[in-house]
Amino acid sequence: MTDLTEPQIDELLTVTMYTTKFIVTGGNGGQLNYAFETINGNRPNANGNTLFIWEADDLIIPPIDPVFTKHVASNKNKDSEPWQVDTQSRDYVLGYAVGPEVKNVCTLVMIDREKKQGGTQFSPSLTLTYRDSNYVSFNFSMPKGSKPMSSGDWYGLWNGDEEEDLYTRAPLKVGTPTADSHEDSATIFYRFPSEKKFTIGYFKGGYAATPKQTTLCCAYTFTSP
Repeated sequence: MTDLTEPQIDELLTVTMYTTKFIVTGGNGGQLNYAFETINGNRPNANGNTLFIWEADDLIIPPIDPVFTKHVASNKNKDSEPWQVDTQSRDYVLGYAVGPEVKNVCTLVMIDREKKQGGTQFSPSLTLTYRDSNYVSFNFSMPKGSKPMSSGDWYGLWNGDEEEDLYTRAPLKVGTPTADSHEDSATIFYRFPSEKKFTIGYFKGGYAATPKQTTLCCAYTFTSP
């Protein structure tokens, strides 16, 4: 079983990466036990974070309706909860969404017929690929089966390294995916002052004239060159 871990720090690029993590810790009969860790500043219940279950044998968001749905009860960004759900003796994929809809799913895990999680799971990620004084480029990876452009995914840039600010402060710059590929690249143009910290956040849905900031699923901080 994979443990929930602290944010990953890449010393070479001076980058700190944050993501949404979800694991199944066990269960029996009609109960499933799970744990999650979202980004600091998230209030899962207030922000409509939701769990979905599909009958499936592959780590993908299936193009069918889920068989079970549950709203997260806790308002702690990191917690564990039981789920009274009568899954049958089949394989299932579970999705954690940072909102109330399937399009907000950002993390997936597989469980077997005995409600045990295998080694197959997915968490969203951002990878910095280039930075200079005028722009930064990065790759993003979302779950298979997701449609970033059609779902209204978006990303933004903030001053500083406090990930909680991404829920409340207006971004300096905003961009959106240009395709429905679950893995792609993006560039943010900005005149960066030297040796200052910035944070990029990726949001799983909610793009609008004033983007919804409760759907943050992963982020990283970096120091400008």
